[in-house]
Amino acid sequence: MAGSDHHQGFVARVKTYETYSLEDLLKSVEGKKEPLFLILDGIEDPHNLGAILRTCDAFGVDGVIMKKQGQVPLNATVARVSTGAINYVKVAVVANLTQAAEVLKKKGFWMKSIISVR
Repeated sequence: MAGSDHHQGFVARVKTYETYSLEDLLKSVEGKKEPLFLILDGIEDPHNLGAILRTCDAFGVDGVIMKKQGQVPLNATVARVSTGAINYVKVAVVANLTQAAEVLKKKGFWMKSIISVR
């Protein structure tokens, strides 16, 4: 049932991890003075995504925006590494990050910095 030998004697059935549309993410911060979103592009390692979600939760990031294709999805490894943050940080999954950034700009958001890690 666990699908591997690394279950430590426990298994659980859980629902899929909730994602949001960009519109839902924007509605969730209406009226907030300075909402903060993090846009992710090309995150391939589930351990990195889990750590990012954990950090976002600790620093009060209002939402994470990531693309549907070309990066790791929300999965059990991400959930484990996030140590529960996956349940508190809203993640919007979009088809095109450039279009999402344009929507944010039209809504008055500023892109303060872009960091690329290779």
